[in-house]
Amino acid sequence: MRKIDQNISMILEQFNLDPKEALWDCHGTWVMYHKYCERVGAKLGIEWKIPVIIEADYQNKTAVILVSGTVYGNDGNTVTEWSIGEAHPSNNRNAYIYAMAEKRGKDRVILKLSGLHGFVYSEDESDDFKPK
Repeated sequence: MRKIDQNISMILEQFNLDPKEALWDCHGTWVMYHKYCERVGAKLGIEWKIPVIIEADYQNKTAVILVSGTVYGNDGNTVTEWSIGEAHPSNNRNAYIYAMAEKRGKDRVILKLSGLHGFVYSEDESDDFKPK
C-alpha cells in the first residue's frame, strides 16, 4: 500500500478508522469502502433530508437523485452539503439503480461533511473502483 496523505490519515483517525481496512489504492486514487463511509456518516450524526428524485426511468435503468445532509456541531455551527447520486447503464452494472443512486449520493455527502472529499472517493462512485 502506498503512503497515505497526512490529511487523509488525520481525518480517518478522528473516526477511529484504520486506512489499511477502510481504503485501497485504485491506480493512484484512494477509494473508501461503502461500509466505512456509512460508519463515518453515523459518527458525524448526519441528519438526512428526503431525497429529491430528478430522473426516474426504470425501463431505461436510469435513476438520478439529489441527496442532502446536515451536521450540527457542538459549537452551534451547522453544515449542510448536497450531491447528486446517479445510476445509468453507462456507469452502473447493478440491477438496483435506485439503491445505487442513493448510495452514491449519500457517500459523496458523507465524504464532503467529513473533509475527505477531494482526497478519497467512495467505492460506489464508479464500477471501475470495484476491487478485481
